[in-house]
Amino acid sequence: MSTPKNPTAGTLDPTFGTKGIMTIDYAGDEGGAIYLRSITTTGSGPDEKIYFCGERSDFFEGTRYFSGRLNLDGTPDKAFGSDGVVQGFFPDARHVSVSSLAIQPDGKLVISAHSATLDDIAYFARFDQSGNLDTQFGNNGFTVVKLGQRSSPQNAEATKPDRRPLAERNSGSHMSVEILPDGRILASMEGFIVRLTCQGQLDTSFNQTGYVRVVHPQHPKVRLLLQDLLVQDNNHCVACGSLVTEPVQALLVRYDSAGKPDQSYGSSGNGFILIKGPTDSRGLRLERLARQPNERLLGMGNTQEYPNESGMLTSREPDGKPSIQFNGGEPLYTTLEAAKRTIWMGTAIQKDGKIVVAGALGDRPRDFYELVIARFISGKPDSSFGGEQGWIRTSFSARVGGYATAMTLQEDGKILAAATIIDDDHPQILRYLP
Repeated sequence: MSTPKNPTAGTLDPTFGTKGIMTIDYAGDEGGAIYLRSITTTGSGPDEKIYFCGERSDFFEGTRYFSGRLNLDGTPDKAFGSDGVVQGFFPDARHVSVSSLAIQPDGKLVISAHSATLDDIAYFARFDQSGNLDTQFGNNGFTVVKLGQRSSPQNAEATKPDRRPLAERNSGSHMSVEILPDGRILASMEGFIVRLTCQGQLDTSFNQTGYVRVVHPQHPKVRLLLQDLLVQDNNHCVACGSLVTEPVQALLVRYDSAGKPDQSYGSSGNGFILIKGPTDSRGLRLERLARQPNERLLGMGNTQEYPNESGMLTSREPDGKPSIQFNGGEPLYTTLEAAKRTIWMGTAIQKDGKIVVAGALGDRPRDFYELVIARFISGKPDSSFGGEQGWIRTSFSARVGGYATAMTLQEDGKILAAATIIDDDHPQILRYLP
C-alpha cells in the first residue's frame, strides 16, 4: 500500500518563531556555552505550552541551569519566570550537567541534573506554574541526592579516551526523570535509579534507601551507564543505556515498584537484556526510549565506531522480546548518506504509530553537522515525509554546524527539535510540519 504524499511534511512551520525557528538568547553579555538538553509540551489547543531546559557553562561562574516556557507560536510566555525563563545555580554545585525535565499533573515543573565531577550526585529542582521555586519541595525547592564517589572502571574499554567530537560528547547527559501517577519522582542517573516522594525526599519504600545501584549480575565490576527510563502501566520501570564491556553492549533492564529487578523481563532470567552491535563496530549504546502502541517500547541509540557511527532503532514487546513487526525483530541501523555519520539523539511516536527521530548528520573529514529529522513506518522510511526520502536536513551558519539534542511532538503532531549550534551561544528550537 502506497503512502499518501504530503509536500509540506518535514518543512519548517512558518507560524512558529521566525520562519519556523526560535532562537534562545539568555546569555546576554555574560557569554558562556549554552546547551539545550530537553523539550516537552503540556496542555492542548491554544493553551498548549512548550517547555525546555538546559545549562549555561562559564569558566569562572560554573554551570547555571535554565528552563523556559514558550507560547504555541514560539514567543516567550512572560507569565513564567522573568520574560519566560528561570535560571540559577543548584546549591553547592559548581559543575553540573542539566539533563531533563518533567511536568507534573498540577503543572509544576521538575528539572534534573547530575554532577559533572567524579561524585555521583543527583540534583532536582521544582518550580510552580509561574516559575517560582516550590519551597515545599526538598530544601527550599532543591533536592540533592549524594550517592557516593564514582567507582573506577574495571575494564579496558572504559578507560579508553572518548574520541567522539566535542559536539557529540556534549549532546546529552546520563540522567532522565519521570513523574509517577501518584506524583512521586523517578529518575535514572549514571548507574542508579532514584525515587523521590512528592515532597522531594528519598522514598525509602524503594529498595529501602530510595535508590538502587544497577549492576549486571554477570558483570558486577563493569561500569554500567543508564541514559533514559520509562514507567510502564504496572509502575515497573524500564531503563536503557550501555554496559561498558569490550565492545560496549546496549542494555535494557526492568525494575519493579519495590526497586528489585523484574526477572520476567527478557529471556535471561535476571531482568537484563544485552544487545550487541555490528561485528565491525566498537559497540552499541541505547540512549532514549519511547512508548509505542500496544505497550511496546522503542529503543533508540547509536553504534560506537567513530567516525563511522550509524543510528539504531529497536522495538520491544512488553516482555522485552524483539517485536517482529518492526524490521523483522532485528535492530534497524540507519546511515542516511554514504561517507557521513548518522547520530540519533531524540525520538517520539506519533498517534498513528509512526516513529520520528532527530539527531545529526556529520561530515567525517570536517566534523561539520547538520540537524536531521527522519520518520519511519515499521522500520522503513516514510516516503510521505521529507520529499519522499523519509528524512530532512537543516543546516546552520555556524562554522561546524549544529545538531538536535532532543525532540518532542505537539498535540497536533508538529515536531519540535531542540538544537545546539556549535561555536555559537544561541541554541534554537525548530518546528516542523508533520
